[in-house]
Amino acid sequence: MHESWRGIELGKVFTFSNSREGFEAFKAWMQHLQDKYRKSDVIVGIEPTGHYWFDLGAYLEDEGILLVMVNPYAVKQTKELDDNSQSKNDRKDPKVIAKLVTEGRYSAPYTPDGVYADLRIMVTNRKRLIREMTQIKNRYSQAAAGSIRRSTVRFRRRPPQGAERNRRNS
Repeated sequence: MHESWRGIELGKVFTFSNSREGFEAFKAWMQHLQDKYRKSDVIVGIEPTGHYWFDLGAYLEDEGILLVMVNPYAVKQTKELDDNSQSKNDRKDPKVIAKLVTEGRYSAPYTPDGVYADLRIMVTNRKRLIREMTQIKNRYSQAAAGSIRRSTVRFRRRPPQGAERNRRNS
């Protein structure tokens, strides 16, 4: 029978850089805690923000370490409920994330491989190109509309020469 020991705090918050050296230091720290407390498995819980977790996720996957993600909204709500405060505090976040992992309120990240990874990149690039093309079209339309307005003001049609003289004489 496999016992689950999720959520036991075995060490203090560990800070590391988002680099291979940082990831290796993090892994060594986890390994030290595993050995010290005789634990066989580790679950790394994160709150995904932007693209920063991708490199860590790839590193942990390559090392065979389970990575799970908690919803940023759940982190915010749980923190507000626990301490009745809406303030963002990065020092409290790891404990809140650990609590959510303990309670099983997480999901596993989906990282596509091969052709599916390529397809995801191509779709992202296509969306970006469409957005840029729309911006260029809008700027062109605005510039063209501005040119027409300026040209109407700049190049007013002059009345025929004879008509101007007739007005002066009348």
